[in-house]
Amino acid sequence: MKGLWKVGLSILILCGVSFGKEQNKLENECKANNAKSCLKLGEIYLKKGNLQKAAKVYTKACNLKETQGCVKGGDVFYFGDIESNEENKTNAFKIDEKKAFELYQKGCNLKNGLSCAKVADFYLQNQKDDEDIKKSISFYEKGCSLKDGYACNALGDLYSDDEPIIKDDLQKAKEYYEKACSLGNIDGCISLADIYEDENSTKNFNKVVDIYKKACNNLNSDEACFRLGCIYEDGKLVKKDINKAIKFYEKSCKVKNTDACYNLGDIYENGVKKIINPDIKKALKLYETVCKEEDADGCFRLGMIYEDGRKDLKPNIQTAISYYKKACDLGDGEACLKVGNFYISKKEIQKALNFFEEKCKESALPSSCVALAEIYKEGKLVKQDLEKMKEFYTIACNYGDGLSCFELANIYKEGKILPKDQKKALELFRQSCEIYQEAEDEEEACCEDACEYLESLKK
Repeated sequence: MKGLWKVGLSILILCGVSFGKEQNKLENECKANNAKSCLKLGEIYLKKGNLQKAAKVYTKACNLKETQGCVKGGDVFYFGDIESNEENKTNAFKIDEKKAFELYQKGCNLKNGLSCAKVADFYLQNQKDDEDIKKSISFYEKGCSLKDGYACNALGDLYSDDEPIIKDDLQKAKEYYEKACSLGNIDGCISLADIYEDENSTKNFNKVVDIYKKACNNLNSDEACFRLGCIYEDGKLVKKDINKAIKFYEKSCKVKNTDACYNLGDIYENGVKKIINPDIKKALKLYETVCKEEDADGCFRLGMIYEDGRKDLKPNIQTAISYYKKACDLGDGEACLKVGNFYISKKEIQKALNFFEEKCKESALPSSCVALAEIYKEGKLVKQDLEKMKEFYTIACNYGDGLSCFELANIYKEGKILPKDQKKALELFRQSCEIYQEAEDEEEACCEDACEYLESLKK
């Protein structure tokens, strides 16, 4: 479910808390049943990595009817030290979901909306029957009525097309997302805009832009800023405005939204006629940001620039390969091909074979499997080996590469380089067709051809 348990321990670890005298003062005040002091003390203990003490004082705050103590104490018992101070884990702490549930429930009874939403999360995550789902919805509704944006957004998720747990009701989903957005829940704003955009009605275009602007400017949502950049760059929902696109991309990129940085890099790399001159230095800096954030697209684009060179930038194949290697390690199959083919160009055939095999078998990258299959099929770089060809096409096919299934199916169907086997051919055509039908994005035409071939057999 979207957004489930997004509010975790990370919100508890606050900076800038002064220890020493302040801690002693708060400890005395907490002992004297000052709930607010117990809360602040919990923040200090959590910052120090002492989850046992943090849980104890948060629980006390909750018992003193300070609802934030119920939420924070529940989070400590539920999450344990998953997101606590990584440098100080000397204090062992046992996760206790039962205690977490009790604290959330107590907070909900004290009319804390987020506590109600977390009780609902429990029922939904541990559902055994329809009754648990009903309880979950009931607690989300209570949380939403108490003006908790997370609870309203969770209800929107349940009623949207993306969540088949209950009967879809897009109107209800829209209402809950709208309420979540009005309460400052970014996910609610994004989901509401998605619904309006999917309706593809011109009367909703302004609503989409207004929602994203609210989320970007008022809620500092990097995703909303990025989407606004896309809207102004492609000019489908509003009049195209590259300068506005750059403004929103820059805001999003500042908080390391790699998609925004990448699109901004693309604008500066290629320029926009009569508006933006190409600026390769800016482009490189932006792609570097993307690559450093472990995004393969940025690394691959850097590889391309250094491979081909640009005006005022000479090609540098070694630098290019270093970026292709990183992109490959991050799962970019095309980058792996670049690296493997570089080894082949240097006549380092065995190195290329070892590289492709590692990426095929250990990294599960179909493109490397296909590269090996074709090398062994052609027999130009190494002695032809049809068994290995079959092995690597099969691996790629099983990874979900429809083209490999289709290629191997045709080999069995034609019977030229492997013995003809209509049964295996049909199995592979079916597999290729299924991959095509199940894919979210349009697959290669070959996979559609597999479906058409199977249909032709029925006539």
